[in-house]
Amino acid sequence: MLTVSKNWKKYLDYREFIMSQKEKGLFFLCCLALLLPYAIGILADAIFFPLLAGIVLGSLISYRQKKSLQWLPYLLLVLLPSSLMLTGVDLWARKSLQSVLYYRPHEMFIHRFPRYAKLSRYKPLVEYKGNAIGDMAAMSGNPIYHQKREIVFLTDKHGFRNSPSPEKKFTVIALGDSYTMGSGTTQDKIWPERLKSEHKIATYNLALPGSPWHQFLDLSIEIDRIPLDFSPTLVWTIFGGNDLDDRYGPLELKEIPWNNTWKSAFVSYSSFRKRSPIAQICDRLFSSSSSASQKVIISDFTEQEKILFYLPYIERAERTFPQCQEHPDYLSLIKTIQAAKKLTQKHGIDLLIVNVPYKSEVYSHLLPQRKFSPGFAQALQEITQKEKISFLDLTPIFQKKAQEAYKKDKNCLWWRDDTHWNEKGHEVALEAIVESLALGKE
Repeated sequence: MLTVSKNWKKYLDYREFIMSQKEKGLFFLCCLALLLPYAIGILADAIFFPLLAGIVLGSLISYRQKKSLQWLPYLLLVLLPSSLMLTGVDLWARKSLQSVLYYRPHEMFIHRFPRYAKLSRYKPLVEYKGNAIGDMAAMSGNPIYHQKREIVFLTDKHGFRNSPSPEKKFTVIALGDSYTMGSGTTQDKIWPERLKSEHKIATYNLALPGSPWHQFLDLSIEIDRIPLDFSPTLVWTIFGGNDLDDRYGPLELKEIPWNNTWKSAFVSYSSFRKRSPIAQICDRLFSSSSSASQKVIISDFTEQEKILFYLPYIERAERTFPQCQEHPDYLSLIKTIQAAKKLTQKHGIDLLIVNVPYKSEVYSHLLPQRKFSPGFAQALQEITQKEKISFLDLTPIFQKKAQEAYKKDKNCLWWRDDTHWNEKGHEVALEAIVESLALGKE
C-alpha cells in the first residue's frame, strides 16, 4: 500500500509537470471557459468542481504518459463557444423571462439582506406590472387551477412595498408577513395602501415574509429612519400558519453577527448566482413536483370553481390552545412580542397585534372531516392580555364576511388558488383595523 501511494505521489508530482506556453494558454482558457457559467450560477458546485478536476487530471495524466496535449484545443473549441452562449443567454433571460420563471413579483424581486443573510429585502425602486397566479396553483402544477390576475408591484428605495407618497411623517407602521405585504394582490388594493389612500392615514408598510422574529429585527433596524407623526401606531399582523413554526433568534441588535463589507458583498453575489434562469429551468426539469402538489388540498367552491387549501396550514389550524403553549417556539414568540412592546414604548408608539385567520378555518364547511381549533388566537389573546397590548382577532369577522360574500355573489375573501387574501379580503381586514384604530385612539 505504501509503495502504491509513493508511486502516485511521484506520478502526479507537480514539479515535473512543465507545460509549453501554448499548452498553458490552452489549459487556462479551458478553465476560464468553465468558470464563466459557474460564476453566474449556471453550474452548481457539484458539476463545476468535478469538471474542473477532470481537466486538471486529464492534463496531468497526458503529460506524465509522455502524450501530447493536442486534445486541449478541441476541448476549448467546445467549451468556449458553449460557455459564452450560455452566459449571454442567462444574463439576457434574467430580465426578459421574469414572468416565465416566476409566478408572482415576490419571487422576482426578493433577495437576502447583505448585512445579515437571515433577513430579506426586495429590490429597491421596483416598478412592475404583470400577471400572477397563486402559490398553491404553482405547487399543484396544474394550470386549470390558475386564477390569473394583473399585479402592480412597487417598492421604495429601502426595499419595502410602498408606493411613492408625499407624506413626511407616518401615523401607522404596518408590520407582518406576506399577508400585510400583500402577496398576490395588486399594490393599490392591499390594506396598508388603502389605509393611506382611502382613509388618509399616512402608513408605512414594513412587512416582509418571515417570522415575528424577522419582522421585529426589521422594525429594530428601520424604525429610527421612519419619521413618525403624533401618536403613531404599529399594526402587527401575526399568522398562526407559520409564525409559530418559523425561525427565531437573538432579539438584541448587538447580538446579531452583522456582516462586514466583504461578507455583505458575498451575500449579494450569492443572491445573484441563485437567480440563474438556466439553473432554475434545469432544476424544474430534473426535480419532481409531486411532493409539493401533495400538500395542496382541492375542494369545490362553487359548481364550476375549485378552491385550494395548503395542508400544513390545515393541520396547524387544528392546534388547540394547550398544544400551542407546548410548542418549542412558544416562549420565543412571547419574548419577541415583549421585545416589540419595549421597543414601541421607547419610541412612543401604540402597539396593535392582529391575528390573521386561517383560510381553512374560515371555510371549514368545505373541509368537514377536519376539527379546527381557535388555539393560536387564544394563545395570542392571552399573551396580549398579560402584556396589556391591544389585540384584534380577525377570525370571527372573516367568518361572517365570508358567508355574506358567498351568499351575495359567490365571492371568496382569499384568492382561490392562493394562501393569501384577495382584494375583498384586504377590504375586510382594512375595515376591522380602521375600527380598531379608532377605538384605540378614543
